[in-house]
Amino acid sequence: MQMKLQFLELSTLQPHEHIDVPAARKLARQILAERIVRQPLLVAQGSHVILDGHHRFHALHAVLKTRYAPCVIVDYSDTAQIDVAPWRTDFPVSRADVLHAAETKQLLPIKSSRHSAHFQIDPCDVPLDELGQSYCAFNGPIYGSGDRILPAVWQGEQR
Repeated sequence: MQMKLQFLELSTLQPHEHIDVPAARKLARQILAERIVRQPLLVAQGSHVILDGHHRFHALHAVLKTRYAPCVIVDYSDTAQIDVAPWRTDFPVSRADVLHAAETKQLLPIKSSRHSAHFQIDPCDVPLDELGQSYCAFNGPIYGSGDRILPAVWQGEQR
């Protein structure tokens, strides 16, 4: 199963666990130096809960101030698509815990959940400039282009 890469506004995404802020800042410096986002975030369909990529989310949203993030969206209720397990032996976690933490904004501890997709998530290698700085927002609707759904600014362009 191959999932499509989509670009979602960061303001619509919901974290469910805390992050290591220095690690996120280090990742932001790496993204800025390379001018590339290499991996997409894994996001629950509908709720937009971030399942994997909290440090990338923080780097893009809070540090680099982009408007969009490359994401792969999954049906979180479908165990054929994705599993959740605890990273830590001292902190059990379930799908309900993840959704509740995001909904209530009472975030789980750092690295408490580990999501495993039952499909390949390819690197996306999206140029940072294409994610829209807050001072340079994309205009218009979203259009499909190949296996990606891209902001209208890219319509008709090959990537």
